[in-house]
Amino acid sequence: KQFPDNWEKPATNTITAVDFPIHDFIPAVVMKWSGNHSPWIFRIYILMYSLVGLFYLFKLAFKITGDYSKSLFTIVFAATSPVFVYYQSGFLPTIPSLANSIIGLYFFYGYSKNNEQRFFVYSILFFTLATLSRTTFAIPLLAVLMWEFIRIIKKEIHKNQIIKDSECPNCN
Repeated sequence: KQFPDNWEKPATNTITAVDFPIHDFIPAVVMKWSGNHSPWIFRIYILMYSLVGLFYLFKLAFKITGDYSKSLFTIVFAATSPVFVYYQSGFLPTIPSLANSIIGLYFFYGYSKNNEQRFFVYSILFFTLATLSRTTFAIPLLAVLMWEFIRIIKKEIHKNQIIKDSECPNCN
């Protein structure tokens, strides 16, 4: 049944999955502390989180390109995207999750260049936060994990590969 007869009794068809509402709780705590229950607090939270995500996007673009103008163009392009602007003014956790994914990408890029484990831990942390609050952001998390899995397999194959002297023309 799409609509059960009695909504007051929990059943398998009345339970709905929900994402982790961290981006609802934080503005709610601020509202409780301030005593102000206006929706502008939530909107400022989303706006600030999106600005942090755009800052990390700038840092990532600058690390990749090394050019200030290209990095600035990337930010302007992303910030003026109609989808970004539409979700930025709403109450969905899409923009904070996107910002967390961008921050995760920034740290993963730092890990891939410097090979420092703390960058990988930060990367997985931010990807996990993005995935918890918005399930569709499991795609970047899984992509990073699969990339690392492929790197592990390649390293194992390279380390465990046994080449006889006769089969290796450049070994002598």
